Amino acid sequence: MRVRLFLLFGLASPLWGLEVAVREAINPGLGRPPAEVVRSTPAASFRGLLSACAAEDFRRAAHFLDLSEIPKEQQAILGPEVAEKLCRVLSRLSARAQAVSSESPEGPLEGGVPANTVVALRFSRSGISGEVWLRRTRDASTGEVAWLLTRRTVSSAPFWYRVLVEGKKPTAQAQLNPGLPPASDLSQTSPRETLEGFLEAAAQGNFQQAAHYLDLSAFSESEQAVQGPLLARRLYLVSVRRHPFQPEKVSNDPAGVPEVGLPEDRERVGTLEVRGRQVDLLLADRYDPGVGHRWVFAQETVAEIPSLYRRHGFGWVGDHLPPIFFAVSFAGLALWQWLSLLLLLFLGFWVSRRLGHLLALFSRRLAARTGVSWDDALAEALDGPAGLWLWSLLLWAGGSWLGLMTTDVAKALVKLLAILATTWFFLRLLDRLSSQWSSQAQEKHSLVFGFIPIFKRIGRILLVTFGLLAGLHVTGVPVTTALAGLGIGGVAVAFAAQKTLENIFAAVAIAADRPFSLGDTVRIGSLVGTVEDLGLRSTRIRTFERTVVTVPNSTVVGSEVVNLSARDRMLYNPTLSLVYDTRPEKLRRILKAIRELLATHPRVVQEGARCRFRGFGESALLVEVYCHLDTQEWEEYLALAEELNFALAEIVEREGSAFAFPTRTVVLAGGGTH
Repeated sequence: MRVRLFLLFGLASPLWGLEVAVREAINPGLGRPPAEVVRSTPAASFRGLLSACAAEDFRRAAHFLDLSEIPKEQQAILGPEVAEKLCRVLSRLSARAQAVSSESPEGPLEGGVPANTVVALRFSRSGISGEVWLRRTRDASTGEVAWLLTRRTVSSAPFWYRVLVEGKKPTAQAQLNPGLPPASDLSQTSPRETLEGFLEAAAQGNFQQAAHYLDLSAFSESEQAVQGPLLARRLYLVSVRRHPFQPEKVSNDPAGVPEVGLPEDRERVGTLEVRGRQVDLLLADRYDPGVGHRWVFAQETVAEIPSLYRRHGFGWVGDHLPPIFFAVSFAGLALWQWLSLLLLLFLGFWVSRRLGHLLALFSRRLAARTGVSWDDALAEALDGPAGLWLWSLLLWAGGSWLGLMTTDVAKALVKLLAILATTWFFLRLLDRLSSQWSSQAQEKHSLVFGFIPIFKRIGRILLVTFGLLAGLHVTGVPVTTALAGLGIGGVAVAFAAQKTLENIFAAVAIAADRPFSLGDTVRIGSLVGTVEDLGLRSTRIRTFERTVVTVPNSTVVGSEVVNLSARDRMLYNPTLSLVYDTRPEKLRRILKAIRELLATHPRVVQEGARCRFRGFGESALLVEVYCHLDTQEWEEYLALAEELNFALAEIVEREGSAFAFPTRTVVLAGGGTH
């Protein structure tokens, strides 16, 4: 056998243009490196590796490897195993420390710029060839810069060991899947390329090409042409619904990455549950000396596709959808997903609207059986929001079944619906509870009654604000930054809104003092009208001219407020002007008749009621009637006053007197009068 071994002396050949590799932490699963591990220069690292290999201290040797593709929890196990295999390979190839001579921390330079890489060894033997690389690597957590054997070197070590040390020479592979039509542009040289190539072909509806990424050796050539595209379609639909694949986390090295519990020619790319057991989704490496590494979905994984599809697929519909439904996509969703989403929206709205109404009716019936009132408000508040909640729940359930819940559009839509429903529910609940509390507080003449409208308005503002902030957060707007900006600007706003703040505190004072309630007729200064609304900034009053006047709350607090609706009785106090021709006997009879009228009228309050001859006016005798009428309603008062006015006029007429009108006697110089 012809053997070619290239050991590079002096400065090893660098790969131009690579930057320093950055890792969050260098091999955190191995723990702190021993004191004898020196890896600050290319020569020190390679020399230290060979020294550890010679001492068969493979745990120490693992500290010279870049194990970043191996999970942290597996590094302590796989690190020494890979180091041992690499040591055996280097020993078989007679690697020498002098192969890397650069003692500079920056490594060799190319054109005055650090190359950051060194090739320590190139070989071609037993039908395979390879290169051992060192790369400058920085630990982001500690700042250490170390020269480590690259991830590709680490991933290739088990394969080299199997061929060069164990003597398992690779042989030419038979044509894979000969029953499938030839395909071009297949990317299968690494696990990541195979996974991405399969997903890309399937997403375009090209299941014939996607089938080339499966190992169909278990099927005859005639079956492969039928079963291959079907199995590729089913595996893709399972991945759409359950999303077990994350290509960016799969190794892009041709030999894959070692993993505990798996053969060296297998790569785990996902896991799914089927009937209580975990099924590994594996890729297999079919190495051919003439082609190199070629990764496909392993035969054992292909055998599990039917059971995976029964558990996680879409049944008959998924098997028979035309390819165009997969080939056409927009905003990250295929055509079939958009159609499914629209169907879910319309059906979900129709179903949830009716179910939500039925749920609200059922809640009302349950609440009517209890002796408390808060559950009645809760049941009433459910009518409407319950439908939106059900709608978002149906969208989430249907979207999860269709595999849409991993897309940002579907997630945001469901969350926004839930936020809208929650905000709407609490707004309705606040309205109904405030109405109940207002009635209860008014009956008990509680101080709380005046505060309820204020608390209701503040509560509505807070609920809407929280709903908007939650919606902005769902859509990706940085709410924390916005809140910080509001905090900084709050001081400026406070200075600019002094009058507004004054009115808000005045609203609290009005609520605490309760000089009036909604619907009361009041006099504020010269303004008379009915209170229609008490807001945080102002009070609205409808005048008798039916105009609405907005009065700032600070003005209300600083003015004299007369609550006309708070009277328990209304004053009736006319003054009768009788002609001077009325004799004293007639006047006494008139006073007596009026007093009898007041004493016998059912709506005249007897306490303080009186009728007196008050005095002599310029042109009339003045008779004052003073009493209170038993009413609080203005319209009723006008009717009673009218009734008493007619009675007084009849008494005056019956007694032979008359009402005087203003007259003036003028004496002329000649002695006549007019």
